[in-house]
Amino acid sequence: MVHSLAAVPLITPELMVQRHTNWDRALPELRDSGLPDAVALGMGLGPQAVQVAREVLAWDIPTVLDADALHPELAGHGHPQCLWTPHPGEAARLLGVRTPEVTRDPLAAARRLQGLLGGTVVLKGGPNVVASADTLSVSRGGHPGMASAGMGDTLSGVLAALLAQGLRAACAGVAGVRLHARAGELAASVRGYGLIASDVSDELGAAWLDLKLS
Repeated sequence: MVHSLAAVPLITPELMVQRHTNWDRALPELRDSGLPDAVALGMGLGPQAVQVAREVLAWDIPTVLDADALHPELAGHGHPQCLWTPHPGEAARLLGVRTPEVTRDPLAAARRLQGLLGGTVVLKGGPNVVASADTLSVSRGGHPGMASAGMGDTLSGVLAALLAQGLRAACAGVAGVRLHARAGELAASVRGYGLIASDVSDELGAAWLDLKLS
């Protein structure tokens, strides 16, 4: 884990990092400087996540919500261009049930989550289920080696990138899940099991080309 943001550019030079320590001041500054094309939020935000997510959702821009932003207090705050990305444990917490109930019938769980949250829900797991107001899609791609830390964050980044390119949330959910899964399959074909998130992100370009040509 990187404990200092100052070290991030040394490890990954292409990342641009800006720390915000006061969200009450940072959010209005971000809004007034021009809204971004898309936002992914929740990862590592901790107790600030609900406040930040509520404010960003009110901007009504394409938004991916993950991790700490998957909170029951945000139920009903979704809009047509937002994507919620819970894994089964997070889905169970949102629905007020036990995790086995989610994994036993992920399609029903995804439908319930979409009705509770609004927008589009990407319920991660085996299979991945994408539920919007009028569609339900199932994807069984990927590789067991992808069950490691950071894979969900990578998927959130893929989804946000697709939203920023103008895809509707429901389409971005389906395309993003398949692209992420194919990248995992390509990474596994080279590295086998024990994948880390960067193994998958490194294969996203090849996965995009592979799917485009298939």
